[in-house]
Formats: sequence, C-alpha cells, structure tokens
Amino acid sequence: MIALLNNEIVGYLAGSINEKGSYEDIQYGELNNMFINESFRGYGIGKKLTDSFKNYCKTNNIDNIKVTASYKNKDAINFYKKCGFSEFDLTLTIKID
Repeated sequence: MIALLNNEIVGYLAGSINEKGSYEDIQYGELNNMFINESFRGYGIGKKLTDSFKNYCKTNNIDNIKVTASYKNKDAINFYKKCGFSEFDLTLTIKID
C-alpha cells in the first residue's frame, strides 16, 4: 500500500498473509515494513496505512496481525501500541565472539 500526496509517494506499507505452519495454529497477517517520509510524519498517514491493512486482512478473513519492531525503536513501538497492537513475543539475542 502506498500513500500519495500530489502524485508523490510519501509513505508505504508492505504486508503479507502467512499460511498456517507447523508451529502456527492460526493464519495471520504480518505488517512487514512501513515507512513515512520524515516531512510527513505526524499527519496520520501511518495510521491510515495501518487501518487499510487491517481492513485488507479482515476482508480476507484474517483475525490477527503481527508486527515486529526493534527494541530500540521506541517511536515505532509507541506508534503500533497507539494503533492497538500489544506485546506478544520476546526475542532475545547474544553476540558471540
């Protein structure tokens, strides 16, 4: 999905619908990537893109959507929480020498 202003792309959302797998008991949508040009942030464009993806998933009988954000990306985490997402999984990493 893309956000246009005066025929200029100012943002996009890339999402997918994942099939049930061996470790997944439900089919879900996944918000894979989203970007809004910094000059256009704070105008509700990200919310509109997210709502459009929610509607797309609902139309395709998908009841759950997930998104992953970096722990350090507090702006993204706060944005997704404002859009109704809640914490679900925790991923831990270690750097090995």
